[in-house]
Amino acid sequence: MMQPVEFPDLHFLIEGGKALELCRSFVAERHRAFDACQSLARELGVMQFTTDLLDGTISRVRFQKAPHPDFGRADRNGMCAPRKGTEWETRFRAQLGHPNEALLIQEALGVPCAISYHNETGSGSAHVGNMLCECGFLYPNEKGPYAMWIPDVESQVARYLAAGFAVDEPAMSFKAEFEGCCRIMSAGWELLVAQYNHDAALRAA
Repeated sequence: MMQPVEFPDLHFLIEGGKALELCRSFVAERHRAFDACQSLARELGVMQFTTDLLDGTISRVRFQKAPHPDFGRADRNGMCAPRKGTEWETRFRAQLGHPNEALLIQEALGVPCAISYHNETGSGSAHVGNMLCECGFLYPNEKGPYAMWIPDVESQVARYLAAGFAVDEPAMSFKAEFEGCCRIMSAGWELLVAQYNHDAALRAA
């Protein structure tokens, strides 16, 4: 049984195609979900809250004064969650968050984040990428520039093949090529964002 090895993520500048539509839609949904969180927080009379990493919904809040009776005792960071069976627990569970971006990219762009392999001695499977955040979007704001990261599936596949394993589909034939996208190094993305922020500051001056 081989152990997976982490390879650096691949970064892509998004300029068109399905990836651009996907990214813009996700950014809009993320803003909608955050606006809903702020509205809920105002209703509760709180200024600070924590959100779920996967869907952006509020999970805990910090009360400046006495907590609402529907909420439990604060944790060591001063954050409270609704008590089970209360109206506010129902409200929290009913929140409509944004899509899970990792799953969104995997499903819409066909990025496999698991490798199944086998040879005459046995078979196995391995996860590819960082669990729960295998893929994601990079962006400074809703106007772009846009970019995304995915795990280096091809390098992982090559490693299993070199070790004498056969690799199953879809990982075997996956190519990190997407319409409207071009590979970019992480340093190049940081430079692009810095230039964008510089230009924005000049426009605001």
